[in-house]
Amino acid sequence: MKKASVPCPFCGVGCKLDASSKKPLKEACARAYGVINYFSRNPVPEVLLYEDGLYNPIKLEEAIEIIVEWISKNRTYYIGSAEDTNESAFLLNLLARALGTNDVDHCGRVCHAPSIDAYWDIFGLPTTNFSLDDELNDSEVFIIGSDVAVTYPVFWSKIKREARKIIVIDSWTSFTMVQADEGIIIPPGPGYLALSELLYNYTYRREVPLWVQEWLDADTIEKTIHFWEDARAPVLVHGMGVTHSGYGYSILIRLLQAFLKRGGKIATLRGKVNVQGAGDMGLVPHLRRYFKTIEGIIKSEIPSRAGSDLVTAFKVDYPVYLIQCQNVIASLPNSEEVALKLLRSKVIQLTPKFTESSIFADLIIPTTPLVNSQGTVTSGDGRVTAFEIGENVAFRIYREVLEYFDVHFHDLREVTYTAFEIVPYYRNIDVYKLYNGYDQYIEKPRTWKEVTPPRVEIFHIHRDEGYWFYTTRDPALWTTKGADEILERNSMKKAFYVNPEEFSGCSKIKVCSPYTGVCVSGDVLHTKRVPRNVIVAFFNHVGLKVNSLIPFEPRDVRSGTPIYKSAKVKAFCVS
Repeated sequence: MKKASVPCPFCGVGCKLDASSKKPLKEACARAYGVINYFSRNPVPEVLLYEDGLYNPIKLEEAIEIIVEWISKNRTYYIGSAEDTNESAFLLNLLARALGTNDVDHCGRVCHAPSIDAYWDIFGLPTTNFSLDDELNDSEVFIIGSDVAVTYPVFWSKIKREARKIIVIDSWTSFTMVQADEGIIIPPGPGYLALSELLYNYTYRREVPLWVQEWLDADTIEKTIHFWEDARAPVLVHGMGVTHSGYGYSILIRLLQAFLKRGGKIATLRGKVNVQGAGDMGLVPHLRRYFKTIEGIIKSEIPSRAGSDLVTAFKVDYPVYLIQCQNVIASLPNSEEVALKLLRSKVIQLTPKFTESSIFADLIIPTTPLVNSQGTVTSGDGRVTAFEIGENVAFRIYREVLEYFDVHFHDLREVTYTAFEIVPYYRNIDVYKLYNGYDQYIEKPRTWKEVTPPRVEIFHIHRDEGYWFYTTRDPALWTTKGADEILERNSMKKAFYVNPEEFSGCSKIKVCSPYTGVCVSGDVLHTKRVPRNVIVAFFNHVGLKVNSLIPFEPRDVRSGTPIYKSAKVKAFCVS
């Protein structure tokens, strides 16, 4: 009998924790050891309804009736969670469509949506030809725009153990680059597009267009080609330096083909514990054709027109927002505009913890932390895990709300069977074995096809004068909801990080976005790890209001992902 376990909720690796003690069963990073402390900080103790200037406790049954009333009478935007299960995601998908809308999305929109779109076009599936069990022996791992030592420490440990050589390409000397064999600094945004164009054309023996030299200097081009020629078995690990560039899809169509043409692997993990599963289960504003079958379940037709994506949802007014486990104030671009939208709307928040977004909530419902819940999740490499620890409150809410609209499920396992039968690349999963402790992989791609890369068009913003604004992750803070108390003591100073040759003598600078109209003042720290003409800030330093400097537009043309790592700003010394 296998020991009961639950996935660590903090990233796409999906390390296993003991179901009772919540301690790691095998190799894990520091985050896993802080699970209990993390979820015990700022918990939502009971259901709260905001009335007459006060939050008053109410029963869950009353809250469900309020949800039904609000979403029945008002246009609602549904924001699902990558921190919950496939079953909760599938039911929220059904709920939105039962109400006649495609206005539903999840946090994958603002991180790796370009990756998923590129995988579909290249592999015919939303996943890659890599599993964490695969060995990287004698491989050259190219880590492009990813601080994997911070975001996926266990995966980084594997890379360090097994890779022949590690080459990191980023827009600053990241925590990963410091530990790598080789490092190359390139400009944000168009720099990554130029890099992908270089590798794609060089691999396919085509002439490299002259525009590449506008963004990559001769030394960078020479070093890149040298490492590429030297690689025997190249492996790509790409991150949000790519997907937050504004050109993520275009870059990946080029990079994927360059690596695959060389017989390489695409070893990228993505986001939170169930960001793969959340998208697979239909938390997107444009459903694939196989979801047509849910019309028989919801007893109505799915609208043919795609809904608004997660960013567009805050460019227009919705009377109601239903938000599960996403701190939208801290994670979306143009955060001051997001706040204004929430102030004008009814906000339903399903969350185990209070967050900055709770300030705007009219109805707050405590949900079950994943480590105490039940259901299935799909990790970043496509591995599906089942667990049954305690009641999944979000699942219960969605199931009971759906009953008001004549959609009925007997229990959680029925939802698992139904969802996995509808999504074709989950049909190979034996659900009975899954719930008996045997993890399984969704269908993995066996072949790939060549795709003509999109035409190159550089955004006007990237030719404007100003500093590149590059957001990254504080190693001690796991999410925009913080960490545990011990690691938070070691967090980076909340400041703007700049090159020593710039802002000399300044202790504080004001950083302004001409595109959002917002200015933020903060301490300045000088470090040689940041190149000239770049300002680095940590996006999980929520108090610095970093995201207020990121505009809604432009975004990735194909995937709608914002330019968190390639915005342009003005900056001035204030003291």
